Amino acid sequence: MSYGNEYTWTDHFKQRAKERFSIEADGLKKWLNRQIHTLTFLDNGDCENRKRYISDESIIFVCDIQKRQFVTCYAVNSGTLKNHISEQQLLHYQQFLDEKEQLIRRYHMQDVKLTLAELIPEIEVFLHYANKLANSKRYVNYSPLS
Repeated sequence: MSYGNEYTWTDHFKQRAKERFSIEADGLKKWLNRQIHTLTFLDNGDCENRKRYISDESIIFVCDIQKRQFVTCYAVNSGTLKNHISEQQLLHYQQFLDEKEQLIRRYHMQDVKLTLAELIPEIEVFLHYANKLANSKRYVNYSPLS
């Protein structure tokens, strides 16, 4: 968030921070400074000159960018977040999830191939001794009942 440290807050913001997150007036600045560094742009707000940002703690901050003020804040729930994320952002997120799954499968297959490659020499040794044992004269005519 640009110039986040220069922002002030409205009385409404201060009240909402206290109601929703139990942030007292004397701890508000410290709490905001911690949040500012994790804010990511979410969308343009409902009013002119307002933008929404989301923090790493899943808190949405509504800011007046012209007055450089925090207007309100509220916790995110999945319905709220879905309403504020554009279709394009949802599409990008879904593409990211799909690509992540492909990478997981690819690297899983590589791990399986490496494991099998490590086992092949041991399997070959086992087969060698199994063939030797099977072809041994001592066991060819062996009958456990005699």
